[in-house]
Amino acid sequence: MDNKLIPIGQVGTGFSEEEEELILKILDNLRIENSPFSIPFIPKKKVFYCKPEIVARVKFHEWTKDRKLRAPVFKGLRLDKSPEECEIEEGSNLKK
Repeated sequence: MDNKLIPIGQVGTGFSEEEEELILKILDNLRIENSPFSIPFIPKKKVFYCKPEIVARVKFHEWTKDRKLRAPVFKGLRLDKSPEECEIEEGSNLKK
């Protein structure tokens, strides 16, 4: 793709209360005022934006027709991977 940040869904499950508190502390330190996405993003809930410097591992069932993750579940942070290394998987309908 063109290395632009695009919204592909929101994860709301897969972490404990303790993990959620830790993640929020990490993200709070990366908080920014405006959306980092290259296209408009209308969240379903109240959100804050942060610098795209942390990578999360997310399991999901499939891509939806509107290019979002179906049934995403948080599996952990990937401290060994940089955001620049993340790519859309080959064969997904998002890579159009």
